[in-house]
Amino acid sequence: MTITSITPAFNGQLHGFMVNPTFGPNSPIGSDSCYHYNHHFNPAVCPTLPLVLPNDGQIRSIVKTRSITECTNCWTDDVIGYSSPSYVKDASVLTVVSNIPATDAFRPNYTGTVKVELRESDVDYSIFNLNLDGSRYPMPAATLIEKMTSQPWLISDADWASRYTFNIAAQPGYGREVSLGVNVLALYAIHGGNLPHRNRVRRFLVQHGLDLAAMKNDAPEAFTGNGGQLNGKKLPIVLLTAALKPGALKTYLLYLLATTEFSEDDQIRDGTPYFSPNTSVYWNFGKGHPGESLHPTNWLSTSEYYVNQMSYKYCCTYNIHGGTWLVVSLMNLWDVWQNDSFRRGVWGYYEIEDLYQQRNAMMEATGSDMGTWYIDPSTGHGAHWGSQFYIGEIWDLEAAAFDPFQ
Repeated sequence: MTITSITPAFNGQLHGFMVNPTFGPNSPIGSDSCYHYNHHFNPAVCPTLPLVLPNDGQIRSIVKTRSITECTNCWTDDVIGYSSPSYVKDASVLTVVSNIPATDAFRPNYTGTVKVELRESDVDYSIFNLNLDGSRYPMPAATLIEKMTSQPWLISDADWASRYTFNIAAQPGYGREVSLGVNVLALYAIHGGNLPHRNRVRRFLVQHGLDLAAMKNDAPEAFTGNGGQLNGKKLPIVLLTAALKPGALKTYLLYLLATTEFSEDDQIRDGTPYFSPNTSVYWNFGKGHPGESLHPTNWLSTSEYYVNQMSYKYCCTYNIHGGTWLVVSLMNLWDVWQNDSFRRGVWGYYEIEDLYQQRNAMMEATGSDMGTWYIDPSTGHGAHWGSQFYIGEIWDLEAAAFDPFQ
């Protein structure tokens, strides 16, 4: 196959494309030079045209981006309405194969040279059929669901640079909001909306999980605890693993989930006896912190905890992990998730600790309510948990059935 032109054309700085891009920290990016981490940009990664792809049996993925603007300070609303610094609006993937694929084929993963050819006949969607009464919850708009599943979610890097290359017409523009988006899609897939939309979302989540699993395979150090930017990456892999019928890929993904770390797990450390630390990164309790060894019921007695940790929990941890916890609990996937500390820790945040008691204690300790702009006074949930995304309402109605301390 010969590609003679791509629109819009790469101009040496913008609108680039890559063939079988690599993934990992500091991966070279040939698509857009405009993000702040432009030391990752290497225009040589973008091939020259015409591009000849021989019929040699290899599967090749061509990832194309369309930039928002010339190189200016580009803070633009992403698909869910939060401001993002990404310069990339749209992303598309062209996959070149030597034979016509099956009609039920998923797109092979776009990163790396080892491609996985997966079919819907390999997937059991019945794990999503929980028959919950979705009429009890305010539903996200169908137009939002359509936008979020209209493009593959482009991830170019295993570090902070990725934030500047998210295609924000479809993808939330920061890891915290990525988690929110994944949680919303997963909950929608369980019991939301009409069946065609649910099927579309389920397929999207399996496809996204396949892409993410390939990235984790390429770079096992990816998606670890380097800040909220890397959140929202584990749940799609868990859903893919759970939905797969028994086979070598399912066995490998279970191994991958059990033996590598994800940012979600790294940020939910609830202290002994529920985990054995294997890294030096702790987002909510630093290693050796007085709260590290406390049961969650005793966290409120640690004054240092309010001073040093509360703002982060308000701004980030509170707002991203509750929806994930609900999905994994409702679908009974903790044996796939394979991290009991996360299961117990999130419950401790939401049910054992009192949101308003924490806020008042933090005000007394620091004189600041940093981060509380996320709090919805009418519900006590973060603003990200409002009726638009319905996670808080589902928590209130469903979570008590899954108390991990019982």
